[in-house]
Amino acid sequence: MGDRLRKARTHAGLGTTGDMARRLGVHRNSVINYESGRIVPPLEIVVRYSRYSHIPLEWFVGDLGGDGEAVEAVTQGYVTFGEVVELHLAEAC
Repeated sequence: MGDRLRKARTHAGLGTTGDMARRLGVHRNSVINYESGRIVPPLEIVVRYSRYSHIPLEWFVGDLGGDGEAVEAVTQGYVTFGEVVELHLAEAC
């Protein structure tokens, strides 16, 4: 996920991590942590990355559900984005 956030920012020409932090209303270190994968960003942050980069939300989380079920579950409020990531990581082990 972090790599996709970084790719979206750079591909869309959204500037540095500091520039992105100002857009998102978070500290620069938060953006660095999101993009490095150290911290799973809140869904709201992923939605903003999607909106600002004009890249569909599904691209950021599409591989976590395989068939889009994860995206649907998160957007409907059944699970949090972090829970989807944790489940995906547990299945990968």
